[in-house]
Amino acid sequence: MTDRCFFVGTDDELRIQLSMRWIIAGFFLCSNIALLPVVGLEARLANLSSRTVVGTDAAMLVAGFVVGGGDPKEILIRALGPTLASLGVKDALRHPRLELFGSDGKLIASNEQWSASLGDSFAQVGAAALPANSLDAALRVTLPPGSYMAQVSGVSQSEGVVLVEVYELDATSRLLNLSTRARVESGDGLLISGFVVAGNTAHRVLLRAGGPALKALGVGGALADPLITLMNQKGVVVARSDNWDEG
Repeated sequence: MTDRCFFVGTDDELRIQLSMRWIIAGFFLCSNIALLPVVGLEARLANLSSRTVVGTDAAMLVAGFVVGGGDPKEILIRALGPTLASLGVKDALRHPRLELFGSDGKLIASNEQWSASLGDSFAQVGAAALPANSLDAALRVTLPPGSYMAQVSGVSQSEGVVLVEVYELDATSRLLNLSTRARVESGDGLLISGFVVAGNTAHRVLLRAGGPALKALGVGGALADPLITLMNQKGVVVARSDNWDEG
């Protein structure tokens, strides 16, 4: 099996770049990347962001996360397309739709244009401000412990590059797992995921990129041979994996 995973311990803001060795033109490629704190009671994943190309149907971006502990937790979720275009990103999704589902598959909330009332929430978590009246999407929700799925698609079946972000707004409970399933292409179509490990000490996390594992579950077009490159906020390569270690 050629899924990729490795351990890394750091207190920096990190970025994962997921790519592959071979590209087959016109072939749908997808992979799943997950981050799990595995040791240390103080470890906390405070933020996840993923940038990729969003298509229709199975090519929608799906970001999953788990709220642990015994208390409800406030979460901020954003799906940015028009703002990316204003920053010079080519082929950015012009109008994203953001939908949040529970583990039972029921829709909890949705949004197709963010509200100005969320401006204070953006500032609270250190997220960049959005242009007034832009068609980016955002939700602020209070969620009980459990697993959730944020799905990003394009309004009117549109396609393009999008950035999805999941932030914690309080520290009452913990985000135990963050994952993204998305399409992976070459060049600007690489899946790039960023995450923040909160706290004052280094923490150990497990990073996995599952492509062949998805194929075994019946996912069509799963990525045959993922490669993970982990970089810190300065762009320095921290670790790289082209094969997972059974030990």
